[in-house]
This record gives sequence, structure tokens and C-alpha cells, in this order.
Amino acid sequence: MIDYILDFRFNSLLGLGLYWTPFLLCAYGYIVKTARNYLEDKRRCTQSTYMPTDTVGDIVYRMFLTVCPVVNLFTAIFDVFPEVFNRFFKHLGKFLNQPMVKNKGEGK
Repeated sequence: MIDYILDFRFNSLLGLGLYWTPFLLCAYGYIVKTARNYLEDKRRCTQSTYMPTDTVGDIVYRMFLTVCPVVNLFTAIFDVFPEVFNRFFKHLGKFLNQPMVKNKGEGK
């Protein structure tokens, strides 16, 4: 067992689950987030009190979070996943928030 852990390769199933899946999820999520922020900044840049949403440092920071092996796993779980799948969670919450027994006075 210890030989399998020491012989860890980035093309194994462990590498696929712990590096490449979070890497792709972070890359997708941060590209979408950067594109949305860019379009929002482009729309608001003519206002007199314009403050940019993203800077070059933000983009470099997101790239760093995406590439680092352990960091991208936590970033995918706690930052990207909830933001990307926000709509799914909202629909799931509405579905699960239904009462078990409906009020008898509602149907009248």
C-alpha cells in the first residue's frame, strides 16, 4: 500500500480525482467568473465612480489557485463549486423545502 502512495502519478485514478478534476473545475469556474467580471467592468467603466472588479493580480491569483495540487482541491470545493452550481442548489432547496403535510386550508 505504501508503495502505491509513493509511486503516485498524475495519470492514475488518484491523480485524476485529486488533481485533474479540481483543476478543470477551477479553470472553468474562474474563466466564467473572470469573463462575467470583465463584461460588468466594461459596462460600468463609463461611470464617474468606477472601481474595477478584477485586476491583473486577481487573475494571477486565480491561476495560482488552479495549478497548485492541494490548494485547487479546497478551492474547487469551497469557492468554485458553490458559485458554479448555485442555480442547482437553489432549485434543490426549493424542492426540499416543501412541507410533508400541506395546510388543509390552502386548497379552499
